[in-house]
Amino acid sequence: MHTVDELVMEARRNYEKALELLDRKDYYDSAEKAWKAIECLRKAILVAAKVPYEKAKTVNIGLPLFSDLLRGLGEKHALDLYDKLAYKLHIMGFYEDVVQPEEIQELVLIDTKKLLEILERILEKARRIDLREALKKLDKIQKIKRDIAQHNAKLAEVRTKYRNVLSTALKSIT
Repeated sequence: MHTVDELVMEARRNYEKALELLDRKDYYDSAEKAWKAIECLRKAILVAAKVPYEKAKTVNIGLPLFSDLLRGLGEKHALDLYDKLAYKLHIMGFYEDVVQPEEIQELVLIDTKKLLEILERILEKARRIDLREALKKLDKIQKIKRDIAQHNAKLAEVRTKYRNVLSTALKSIT
């Protein structure tokens, strides 16, 4: 079970580990630990808003819900910082290994720290929110998207058959 308090503690542990790794000049692992701290708080915010952890941790449900929640709370600056760190720290820093160590250090010490503080403040607001009905609607949106994708695949298949039949019919007169 992942409670809000457990996720917050895990976020703090990951950030402390990120700082230790920076001290050892292990910049890229520090970037990943800092990102894990951010993600723990993202999930904690959603769990605090009554979203089950299994949904909060997902990309297709958890991320859009988190983004919409931050926008709805007027916290677009937090979302912008989240997006910046997702790209610079997580993708380009850890996975692609292209962000310079000095920049990773700045991202961890300044931007990550700032975002974690903002997310902890937002967490207190999230405790007073119930997103269960919004989650049901988001689940329905996801189901409709899957249905549309299935119908698009069927449409493509029928369109191919149509073209083949038409081509065959046209060949019969040549």
